[in-house]
Amino acid sequence: MYMDTPVSCIFLFGILSSGNSQTLSDMKQLYSDIFANHQKSLIPNSDFSSPLEVKLQFHLMTITQFREVEETLQIAGGISAFWTDGEFAWTPSSYGNAEYIIVPHTIVWTPRLVLLNSVGTLQPLGLGNELSVTIDYNGSTTVSFGEVLSSKCSTDIYKFPFDSQTCELEFAAWGVYARDIRLLAVSNPIDLSFFTPNSDWDLVSNNVTHPSTGYSIFKIELTLKRSSLYYTVIVICPFILFSILNPLVFLLPVEAGERIGLALTVLLSYTIFLSMVQTSIPAASNPMSLLLIIMIATILLSGIIAIVTIYITSLYYREESTKMNFLLKFIGQKWQRCNKITQVMPLCNDGFGHDLANRLVDDGFIVFAGVLNFNGKGACELRNRNLRNLNVVQLNLTKADEIDKAVAIVSEQCSAKGRIVNVSSVRGRFPWPGYSTYHVSKARMETMSDSLRLEMVKFGIKVAVVEPGWFPLATAAISIETCERVKKDCEEQWKETSEEIKRLYGRKYFNAWYDEMLVNRKDTRAASSSEPVIDAMVDALRNVHPKYRYLVDGGQGFNIDTRARLAACYNFLPDYISDPYIMWNSGYKYKQLGE
Repeated sequence: MYMDTPVSCIFLFGILSSGNSQTLSDMKQLYSDIFANHQKSLIPNSDFSSPLEVKLQFHLMTITQFREVEETLQIAGGISAFWTDGEFAWTPSSYGNAEYIIVPHTIVWTPRLVLLNSVGTLQPLGLGNELSVTIDYNGSTTVSFGEVLSSKCSTDIYKFPFDSQTCELEFAAWGVYARDIRLLAVSNPIDLSFFTPNSDWDLVSNNVTHPSTGYSIFKIELTLKRSSLYYTVIVICPFILFSILNPLVFLLPVEAGERIGLALTVLLSYTIFLSMVQTSIPAASNPMSLLLIIMIATILLSGIIAIVTIYITSLYYREESTKMNFLLKFIGQKWQRCNKITQVMPLCNDGFGHDLANRLVDDGFIVFAGVLNFNGKGACELRNRNLRNLNVVQLNLTKADEIDKAVAIVSEQCSAKGRIVNVSSVRGRFPWPGYSTYHVSKARMETMSDSLRLEMVKFGIKVAVVEPGWFPLATAAISIETCERVKKDCEEQWKETSEEIKRLYGRKYFNAWYDEMLVNRKDTRAASSSEPVIDAMVDALRNVHPKYRYLVDGGQGFNIDTRARLAACYNFLPDYISDPYIMWNSGYKYKQLGE
């Protein structure tokens, strides 16, 4: 028990005596002794055969701002420099156990560190500031520089706003070669103990290197990743929405009047988004931002859509009498020639085929007009136009050799895809007394077209049927010449008919049927122009999604085409309604049989 007491006292004495008990006089004496022969203008290297090693540690406080347009990085931070000066070594016990002393940087040598890629002036860190230097008893010396640093940082904004930037800060001992001072990094070269994150940029990684040059360089690499949420919500999402909205302009009806307004609004919206992006990227960036390239291309496309919308609207409201501009017509013809847009029109001597051939030729199509009579009036009119895109071809659909020859001519200039538009009649849907043979041909055309439409799907060929209503004045179907020819043919058949058939039907019935044709030919209530039928044919040829059937009303003004109306609803009417109506409308019940 008594032996333990002296030991404890001695131990406590040792702890107390090891503490710092220096006085002001001790520090003054220490200051006088170590600075008696000190020359601060000399590099404190004990052996000049090797460079003085100065170890550095960078303290990053915060990323103040990163200006992509100016390509500058501004940060708040500092550098601590560590080196050994042998002149400053002392024995602590000689100076009241003083292990270190703090002195102004103006009385000791300190490295003149300069940020080489600084924006602005090149000046040593800490210039004009009062810095403190800490000197340990073994000669270890430490000085810390605190600065707001602005450095040049080349940006790569190709992936903007999902980009990452690597910025460098290059420090060197200004005016001193690497043979005299070597800048090294401590074990923890970048201290983030006091780092405050930036809201716009995230610090992804950091690194320190020492490039080999004539000067000793201490290079810090900071990799920053942009916070893209703002640009995603404000720019990219609306941009995608408008890109989807822009083509939908063509879904609006021309009559609504909002087509042009919507197209121009979308175009102006693009320019606003473009200006927002331009303010965030350098003007001379290389490579250019991918988002910027896409936006410029989209703006050009939006401008084209606006121009096309304006042009389509002007065409829609243009007077029918206005002729197509020569330049546009020329371009259209060249375009269609390059794309092999070809129309084969059989039976173009007169009627709908003749009118359609003229319309398509005027629109710039390459037309092969098949004619039954190559020297007929209609064929001569087509040939006399002397147009390069109009070819008159002899085509009798009852002669196989003429069909083969026409196919060979056309195959040289057009591909195997296109449209088939067959012209039938409303009487292909319902019966009419006295026209049984005519109805057979039209009903056969209807069913054949339906079957052909299903068969041609795999070849990319669409089939449509045009069903004209009452157009006797617009065609040559019941012209005087046609009526005379039909009457002549019927007279010959009447002569060859047996006496029993003549007795059953009677001459009055035959004359009444012929008189009905003459009355129909002179019916002024019927349409006098073939334009509605031609319009339906052209739509069937040019529409991306043509109708399967085009029922064309032949009424004009306040006159109603009863045949077209009947064709539209015949399949839904019971026989006890449709049959009496047809009998009464045709006048068949008034035709007397027999002599």
